[in-house]
Amino acid sequence: MTTTSAIAPYIPTYGNWNTYLTVNEYLYAPTAMDTMNLIPGGDPTVNLQALQETIARASSWIDGYVTGSAYSTLNASSNVENARVWGNRLGQLRIHPKLWPILEVQSFTYGAIPTGVGSAASIISQGNIWIEPQEFIVAPSGLIGLGLNAPRGIGPQEYYCIYQYVNGFPNTTLSASVAAGSFSASVQSGLGVYPGTQMTLFDSPYDEQITVASNFTPDTAFIPFATGLMYQHGAGATLTNLPKSVKQACILATTAFIKERGSGALIAADIGEITRTQSGFAQGAGGDWAQAKELLNPLKQQYIGF
Repeated sequence: MTTTSAIAPYIPTYGNWNTYLTVNEYLYAPTAMDTMNLIPGGDPTVNLQALQETIARASSWIDGYVTGSAYSTLNASSNVENARVWGNRLGQLRIHPKLWPILEVQSFTYGAIPTGVGSAASIISQGNIWIEPQEFIVAPSGLIGLGLNAPRGIGPQEYYCIYQYVNGFPNTTLSASVAAGSFSASVQSGLGVYPGTQMTLFDSPYDEQITVASNFTPDTAFIPFATGLMYQHGAGATLTNLPKSVKQACILATTAFIKERGSGALIAADIGEITRTQSGFAQGAGGDWAQAKELLNPLKQQYIGF
């Protein structure tokens, strides 16, 4: 990079990534494969590691299929994007980010073309920023002195916009064990969690529902609960409000990846001569992929621009 480089204002964020299943969740699933021999001759530890890596690949496939992007994820994440947006006659900027559901708008700046970005809109919940699942509306006010050509500050012209927002589903794990009756837990990430958020603590066979207490500070890793836990849970248990269909899709995709090792088999005649190569999906993996996609289709995201 040089001092004269032009640097993109957007920041592709994949940092808050987490798998959609734990190893134990897969092992407890009635539709799972036997994983004792994923690595021929491998000991149980090696096979569990192979399973964990396969689950990670299946989770990454889900992200790509649903978001249509190489770096986006269903996990709650904070993203910086930029776009050229036309103001409307109501003095508003309607912003359609690439990812949803939108949970929080953290910052928003804009500027009339060709002047460039320079004005920051105050983030006032249900004030000048209104958030809906797939868009948010900005209605700046009191900006006449900034030289923008409308009484309300925004007119029917194009503006450069840069914004940071949180989207997706909180999907984290406990960073420390908690006892039955506990009213709080420490997690790896509290991004996307807010007071009143309803979540499931997955720790089969002791799954339970929790509600985040009203005194929770968003985006922090210590989560208080409205009521005490029914069971004790170890570090690594999953706390999420991810749709359960995503977990089932991850089980199916993991199973399909495991089956893929058998594709492309050589078919031999009785005398031992190879007569053809079998291609396509192995051991019914095609059905697993089809079911996984059917479960994920309601979550598919398509960016339509502005």
